[in-house]
Amino acid sequence: MHNTMSQTESPRSAPTVTLRRIWSVRADGSYEVSHAPRADETTIALRTMEGEGVIELKNGTFSPRADSLLLFSSSDIRRYGTKDNFWHFYWFEFECPSLLLPLCRPMTVTDPSEDWPELCYAALSDSGRSAYVSSVFGAMLTHWLQFADEKDIDPGTLVAEQAVRYIQEHFGERETGLARLARSLGVSDRYLRKVFREKTGLSPQDYISECRIRSAKERLETTSEEINAIALSLGYQNQYYFSNFFKAKTGMSPSAYRENARASSPETKR
Repeated sequence: MHNTMSQTESPRSAPTVTLRRIWSVRADGSYEVSHAPRADETTIALRTMEGEGVIELKNGTFSPRADSLLLFSSSDIRRYGTKDNFWHFYWFEFECPSLLLPLCRPMTVTDPSEDWPELCYAALSDSGRSAYVSSVFGAMLTHWLQFADEKDIDPGTLVAEQAVRYIQEHFGERETGLARLARSLGVSDRYLRKVFREKTGLSPQDYISECRIRSAKERLETTSEEINAIALSLGYQNQYYFSNFFKAKTGMSPSAYRENARASSPETKR
């Protein structure tokens, strides 16, 4: 009898991916597409197999080459086309809300299998297999991100950027803590604390608090929302805890801050 086991000390769940569309394109030098902003925002994975293209996004222009991967939002597209004479690429449109992605950062990657992109393309049109194809693409996406060439992307900077974006989107949730954030990024708590402080000068929890206080100030200045409603929407347990924390950070209570802001506004002085 032969019995062996393989086990990880840091188990991670696979990301939930919904693959919407795939284009397989072999383009000559005349290929060029202009894009108007799209209402149905999705994430794009542009996987170049051969040749070279050029794509203009809202925040920069990139030249994807063979073995490269570029992730970006569909709403950022301006135009794209072949750079020289030939460009062979796969264009994957997908949704993956549970995974923070390195958008607009070119990476050099290898496919887990040469057949995987074509497998996804061939099978997606069969509605009965769409869940299976999304799972295959999710595995391929995880592989790309895990084995991206480190010369193209600094892992610590990427983790810090993803953490900042995650906090900015979720700081109002009560459970936006270090453990959840580290788990969502697939890193340890210790590593997250280290790289986040190196790149931002703050701990993750301090940055969460900073985002909450900044939002509270803006709402106290510009709205008539009840203080208790603001406290709960920003992830605080109750108004009492929020008020004490706000005063410790600003030197005044939320109600005093609101009164002071209103007294100082130009409209009040008219």
